[in-house]
Amino acid sequence: MSLVAICIAQIAWVVGKRRKEAKGLAVIAPSAIFIIGILARFAMGSLIVSLTPEKLVLDGEYRQYLVSWLYSSDTVMIWTGYLLAGSTVFGLLERYKVKRQEVRTRDVKEMGWFELINKSKKRVYGYGQIRCVTTSILCLYFISSCISAWTGSMDRGASYSYWAEMIFRPEAVFIAFARLRQIGYFLLPLAWKDSSKMLKVFFVVVATIPLVMESIAGGRGSVLYPLIMIFFGIICNRLEKRKLIIYSALLILLLGFAVPYMAAYRDGASMGKTSHRDIQGRLGALLTGVKAERIVYRYMALGREMYACSDGFIIEAARRKDEKKYGVSDLSLEDLGKIWIPRWIASDQEYEKGDGASIAKGLMGVENKTWFPCITTPADLFRRERWLGVLAGGGIMGMIIWFLDRLWLEAGRKRRSIDTLLLTLLPVTYVQAGMYGTLRELIWQLAWELPKYVILFWVLSKGLRCIQALRE
Repeated sequence: MSLVAICIAQIAWVVGKRRKEAKGLAVIAPSAIFIIGILARFAMGSLIVSLTPEKLVLDGEYRQYLVSWLYSSDTVMIWTGYLLAGSTVFGLLERYKVKRQEVRTRDVKEMGWFELINKSKKRVYGYGQIRCVTTSILCLYFISSCISAWTGSMDRGASYSYWAEMIFRPEAVFIAFARLRQIGYFLLPLAWKDSSKMLKVFFVVVATIPLVMESIAGGRGSVLYPLIMIFFGIICNRLEKRKLIIYSALLILLLGFAVPYMAAYRDGASMGKTSHRDIQGRLGALLTGVKAERIVYRYMALGREMYACSDGFIIEAARRKDEKKYGVSDLSLEDLGKIWIPRWIASDQEYEKGDGASIAKGLMGVENKTWFPCITTPADLFRRERWLGVLAGGGIMGMIIWFLDRLWLEAGRKRRSIDTLLLTLLPVTYVQAGMYGTLRELIWQLAWELPKYVILFWVLSKGLRCIQALRE
């Protein structure tokens, strides 16, 4: 409960700080999103795990549920230390930063995205850009979803094992820039403003059909996170408090029902037997074939579904002083230069960008090429350097988040362009795949994935400007 309270207090403080400049968009500042992710997954997840009835855990079919339950208090302590160290450094940097001068009143065409998106008027210069970006992104990922549905590459049933081991997937180009999809759904409520009826119908079609196809395929996150993005897009648009409470309650109810229901659906025999192209059979299984007892079991195990990482096994190995298990996976970072090598060039390399799965499976003593558990950053730091690693790593992460906040504020203030729009909205995508993985995974995100999107946005913006110049 303490970690939940700390997260809520820090979110309120950070959003209050950023609201002065970003107004409604303050809730998607990198610092706010970072803590929201911790609250939604690890703080609430560990709280629910600790409240799970002992009998259910002992009688459960998965040992990771038991380990998560036994060491939930330890993982909370590690997360609390990591978060407090980071917030202390962040607060000190925020306190001693140079105060920004007052911004002069600017013409509407010179306003940044913070000012535009928070305007209450419907017809404002710049909404055409938002509609253009939203339409383009949703069209691209509509195509991606169709390809995935036809080939079965996004299926969580009979076709899953085959595609999970493949280096190449049919929609690989789209997956490489998957965060764009989340931005498209975030922009949907804004693009809806002042759109024609035909365009609204188009939005409904290209946004809804992929979610239906992914529901049939058993893709829980790929369905729920776009809905969360739409929710963020709504609340950033100067929403009344009464409506905010209603939408928040509806989202919580939806997630509380859909998470265990989709898990129970994937447990069903029909997922493993029916073809991904048997749409009628899959729809019948989704709507009527889910057993009530499986829903109840998955609902009772909701905490583990939220806190899906296997940090408890690190605590277990440390307490037993099992050095062989505790030291699984090379602790050195000497081969970090390989993080930029694509898998299709060096698919047999020992180094893994996402080493959390191998660490977790090594601690559990299991071998499964199509199962990908995870280890969080503070747990990996504890594995390496115990509490010194947790506190020092938390402080460094606080510096990184503060720096990302400054870059985000600069992007939101600048004169509007496609690249600054996408950079301003990029942080919200980290609700799904945040900076919470192992140290290697975190370095990969900061050194490869984040620059990749910055370069992509710059190229897109320059390309559009060139096209506009040629037309003129």
